[in-house]
Amino acid sequence: MFARLALAATLTALTIVPSQAIEWMHRKAGLWSITMSVDGVQHMPGAMRMCLDATTDAKLMDHSMSFQPKDCDPAAMSGMGASHTVDLTCHVDGGLQKTHIVMSFAGDAAYHMGTVWSWLLGPFARAHFRVYGDARLAQSLLEPMAQHVNSVCMGTVSEIFDGDAPHNARGCFAQAWSVAEILRSWIYLERKIVKPSGPSK
Repeated sequence: MFARLALAATLTALTIVPSQAIEWMHRKAGLWSITMSVDGVQHMPGAMRMCLDATTDAKLMDHSMSFQPKDCDPAAMSGMGASHTVDLTCHVDGGLQKTHIVMSFAGDAAYHMGTVWSWLLGPFARAHFRVYGDARLAQSLLEPMAQHVNSVCMGTVSEIFDGDAPHNARGCFAQAWSVAEILRSWIYLERKIVKPSGPSK
């Protein structure tokens, strides 16, 4: 019972019904952190992180009616901007169970939506090879990074890039996993390239 109501409370925080979706509920796009405490439940999961945009938020609200707990009073909401709270009181076995939910804007809106993570170029190139079987073509997807290596921080690769042209480098200017994945994939594909056999001696 406690687990079911805890889940319902979390969904309530994420999907307040349209009738309650006043100005308070206009959550700005970006990464949100959600923490919850429930009376009588000691081991609650850690903070849940969720990236929202206007479309996702609207879809959550459209589906909210399916998740409203029938044994609970209407949620008490407060806050605006970067911090919201939801307090929910539910009737359980003749008693009351209170749930307190805090939703905080963690920022990094562009960091999680639209940003290009350079380390994923490696897995993308390897996946391209596995689908199309052309190691040279897959390797060519990594070649533009050679210009970047010699332009921002000599000999290394930045963490992230703008999703839109001209794809400026952002974040950490020397990211180890970006270097490692691109280099690892380049070597992997190099070994897959069929070399022309020379004349027999």
